[in-house]
Amino acid sequence: MRYPIRVLVLVMGLFGCMSCRNDVKTHIYHYSGRAMSPTLSTNDGLVVKVGNGWECRGDIVVFHIPGLAASNLSVTRVVGVENDVIDVISGRLRVNGKEINYSLAQTNISLETEAYRIGNEKTLQKPAIEVCPIIVPGRHVFVVGDNPSSSCDSRYWGPLPITNIVGHIIDITGRSWQ
Repeated sequence: MRYPIRVLVLVMGLFGCMSCRNDVKTHIYHYSGRAMSPTLSTNDGLVVKVGNGWECRGDIVVFHIPGLAASNLSVTRVVGVENDVIDVISGRLRVNGKEINYSLAQTNISLETEAYRIGNEKTLQKPAIEVCPIIVPGRHVFVVGDNPSSSCDSRYWGPLPITNIVGHIIDITGRSWQ
């Protein structure tokens, strides 16, 4: 009698997964840049689960850069969520008083202001990499690239509104796309 119950549970589980998969909307994006190196490489294919509102620390998200045209997308990692306290002092990123495992100081970042270009859209000023303690507001996240010296992220324009997030990466494909 236990065997039919196991089969029923298995079949119910399969149909449950299939119905969930049909509701998941994904897009594939072609990545180009150095902001997420070494995690992502130019020509990687990114499978992105479309939607927002469930972002967690460590997620890699695709988003519209605040203040730029909607066609400008960027990819970085969520390091802070609602109510987290973020600061960068002497090139070291801290979340809620705990230093994140990589040091911004080790990436040879110039702490002087320099011109910074994003795509062909707009030139921003890249400020010194010091962030006074900031509390991430509701419906926002704080994002930083895995290669901070090549990333224009929340350190420059502040917390990212969740409404700017297109989705988060669920898979990386096509490591050799040309």
